[in-house]
Amino acid sequence: MNAKIKALGLIVIMFVTISIVFDEIVINLVAVKMPSLIRLAELHHKLVVSNDEEEIIKYLAESDKLFAGIEKDAESLYGTFEVIEILCMLNLTFFLQNVVNFLFTNIMGRLFQFPTVQQFSDLMLFGSSVVVIRWF
Repeated sequence: MNAKIKALGLIVIMFVTISIVFDEIVINLVAVKMPSLIRLAELHHKLVVSNDEEEIIKYLAESDKLFAGIEKDAESLYGTFEVIEILCMLNLTFFLQNVVNFLFTNIMGRLFQFPTVQQFSDLMLFGSSVVVIRWF
């Protein structure tokens, strides 16, 4: 049981550390590129409502220049979001594994200790993962 708690602690520490690192990367990329992203949103709005062909060509050229400047960062940001989402899905599977374990041991009539540190930590990771996934 002691080894199980240590392993669980290591998994939680790894998840939190990796999440912090990747969240920091996301925050830095968004903070640096925010003016370009705001300008792209403004250009998109102007393109949607514009009926002038010359104005549309001008706005498309400007948006292409802005996007070319942030293309690599946007791809990196998307990759970082994918890693965070994969970690969150793993946390969801840890919690679902506990629920399935509870159901089968209950059906077989065996004793299932509830709550334990493992269920509590998996529930906390499950809750934080749901919040992060909804944020995406």
